[in-house]
Amino acid sequence: MVTVPAGYYSAQSTKAIAAGFVAVPTTSITANPTLSVSAAGLVTGSVSTSSSVSPTITAGYVSTGAAGAMNVSGSSTLQLTTQAAATITPSESQQTAVASGKYTTGNVVVAAISANYVGSGVSRKSSADLTASSSTVTAPAGYYAAAASKTVLAGTAGTPTASKGTVSNHSISVTPSVANSTGWITGGTKTGTAVTVSASELVSGTSTITSNGTYDVTNYASAAVSIPIVTYYTGSAAPTSGLGSNGDIYLQS
Repeated sequence: MVTVPAGYYSAQSTKAIAAGFVAVPTTSITANPTLSVSAAGLVTGSVSTSSSVSPTITAGYVSTGAAGAMNVSGSSTLQLTTQAAATITPSESQQTAVASGKYTTGNVVVAAISANYVGSGVSRKSSADLTASSSTVTAPAGYYAAAASKTVLAGTAGTPTASKGTVSNHSISVTPSVANSTGWITGGTKTGTAVTVSASELVSGTSTITSNGTYDVTNYASAAVSIPIVTYYTGSAAPTSGLGSNGDIYLQS
């Protein structure tokens, strides 16, 4: 304030007014940005703050003015490298599902393997790989996707036969035999043809007896007895020692 007292001034007069000082206001403001990431991988950093700015004024002449306010605002974005949703099909080779440094914009899933999946290093087998030798069926090592079977060839059961040997002393040797073809044969009894031995085979021929003695006629069908007869005698009493000779027949009446 400048005060001019009452009176007359014959000439211009001046009065110096001391200069005032306005300090530079503090303009340092700390703002914590807000970060957000969109579904497409866009990173946005935003900041918005305000602070009262009050300068310090020393005594003296200062042009008119009032304390103001400083506002800070703004944003910045950064686009991340992205990878879209994907389904990984399993294989026998290594696969990268998500590359390093990429932001996925969807689910990355690994598909299920097939219920009948078999690795390339495993041999696949079928009924054609089975072999049959006699009663043995061989299944080679490997993977069988379904049941495998091998038919063993059917055999034929032969009809038993028998051959007879030489007849001797009312006995005979019988030799049975049967010929079966190779293959699977059902169980059970097979009836063959019986061996028939006739009476003529057991005993045959005629034994001739021509003199006194013991004869073995086992293997003969008949015995022919030749008795030399000299004289027939008859009488009512027993013969005397002097009657006839050896070979005679005496008939007692």
